[in-house]
Amino acid sequence: MPPACRNWGPRRAIRASGWARRDCSRCWGGAGSGTGQPAFLVGIGGLTQGTDLYQVGFDASWELDLFGRVRRSVEQAHAQVAAQVARQGDARLTLQGDVVRAYLQWRAAQALLDLAGEVAAARARAVVLRAFQRRLGLADGTDVDLARAALVRAQGQAAGFQRQAGQALNRLAILTGQPPGALDGPLVAVRPLPDPPPRVPVVLPAALARLRPDIRAAEADLHAATAGIGAAVAQLYPDITLSGQVGQRTLTLGSLADWGNTFYQFGPAISLPLFQGGRLRAAIRLARARQQEAALAYRQRVLDALGEVEDALVALRTDGAARESDRAAMASVTDRLALARTRYRDGTGDALAVLDARAELGGAGQDDIQARLAVLLDVVALCKATGGGWPEAGD
Repeated sequence: MPPACRNWGPRRAIRASGWARRDCSRCWGGAGSGTGQPAFLVGIGGLTQGTDLYQVGFDASWELDLFGRVRRSVEQAHAQVAAQVARQGDARLTLQGDVVRAYLQWRAAQALLDLAGEVAAARARAVVLRAFQRRLGLADGTDVDLARAALVRAQGQAAGFQRQAGQALNRLAILTGQPPGALDGPLVAVRPLPDPPPRVPVVLPAALARLRPDIRAAEADLHAATAGIGAAVAQLYPDITLSGQVGQRTLTLGSLADWGNTFYQFGPAISLPLFQGGRLRAAIRLARARQQEAALAYRQRVLDALGEVEDALVALRTDGAARESDRAAMASVTDRLALARTRYRDGTGDALAVLDARAELGGAGQDDIQARLAVLLDVVALCKATGGGWPEAGD
């Protein structure tokens, strides 16, 4: 077909059919364009040049939460945050308990090491006296061997307490974020073990749920899983969103504020889950399964907490009774040492009886320290099992 321009026509010089160009200033450069190119090509070249476009405005959208999807999602997010905060509290409680345990073990090892030194000194003097008696013919080699064996046992106990003290101090330094050996100077002074509390109140299960951070974390997980079911169910229903946009658009910066350059749009948007029924219903089943799992985990966490409290109370009662027995034994050995010293001063007893009583008193003191440490560790375990303490009677 011939071109649309009427300046094109059949060439008469050529007999074959066809079309040829006539001189046209509108289509082919010539005097009209001055470029030697068609005028329409010149126009296209102008469109390819850069153009500045100035635009200001704002847009906003609001989702109509008709079926509670956003509300339940926000509720789920808040519950998840609460669970993480509770877990942070549980980790802090565990760290505090470990620090207290390491400190008590360090102080107990210090006291045991001090008593072990006294026992070893008494056993060493007994070996000297037994050896002297053997030279005088008042004792035989068996008595000397027994005294030396007692000395070796005392020295071995001292070495064991020294190892316990070093390990407890290193563990305490690591738990406080310091390298091993950093606390050798500040904690080198010997301090006595604190006394256990005189009375431990009975902790009710309701108080446990309020005090223990791990139970609060499990409860928050259950809350989040329950809210997740509502969010998953709301996915079955359509989403309606209202959105709008207002602004100014112009090619020149000076006319940006002209009212004629204003543009705006406003309208609703609806999203319908038409072809996702299977996926969404599977998501609902998954959310319900997670909620059941969280419920079982919460129940198990409460049962474990009750068991930990009961175990700590049983240990506290039994270790407390054992400590009373050790204290009675220590009082008996103290009376025996006083009697041996009295007889030695009166000339009716010998120095070996005094040394044996002193060694036995040191051993009884070691038993008392270990019993007190066991009671204190039971108190720490009970504090941890109750969430860091227990409410007072007026709380």
